Amino acid sequence: MTLADPRASGGDPRSTSGVRDFAILTLLYTTGIRVSELIGIKVKDVALGHPPTLLVRGKGQKSRYVPLAAPAVAALRQHIDCQGLDEPQYLGAWLFVNHLKKQFAKQGINYIVKKYFLKAKVDNSIVADRFSPHIMRHSTAMGLVDSGVDLIYIRDLLGHVSVTTTEVYAKADAARRREAIEAVSKEIVPKENALWESDNGLKGWLKDFNKSIT
Repeated sequence: MTLADPRASGGDPRSTSGVRDFAILTLLYTTGIRVSELIGIKVKDVALGHPPTLLVRGKGQKSRYVPLAAPAVAALRQHIDCQGLDEPQYLGAWLFVNHLKKQFAKQGINYIVKKYFLKAKVDNSIVADRFSPHIMRHSTAMGLVDSGVDLIYIRDLLGHVSVTTTEVYAKADAARRREAIEAVSKEIVPKENALWESDNGLKGWLKDFNKSIT
């Protein structure tokens, strides 16, 4: 699924809210972080040097560093510039704030994701009935599995306590492939009836043979 670019919707593409929303969506999709982790990010947690990384505080206040892909780096740079957050006095400030200049609540992020999903559904004829940050997280994980990324790396990236949780995505991927193979095989291999079903002589012999051994 491709969400609508918030910077190009609803007016001025240079608006700070549009740039902020684009950075939020890009970060959620490219990193697979949770909403609770997203709203807890501070400016000082973002390192856009080489290699670009993001310090994330997950469940149980366990911290981890998440690598940032080029699209996320570009989106974050633009957001930081638009908000004027590149000054030393803002290092301890929240990276993303709502219209009241306060830390986002989970509901606020859910609203942003739903808003652009609905717009994308209208503009691009998307057939999905629902979308959420959690579904984005699953999409990121499945994309990594499809690309052949090791499960241990995916576990660390998503902040799973055990690789057992991550294995769910691998099993789901295997199930998808099996369904695809079965669907294709039904089209390629025509349905065949067993030869003995039309051979009355063979069926009679089998019936007599069964009586002889019972």
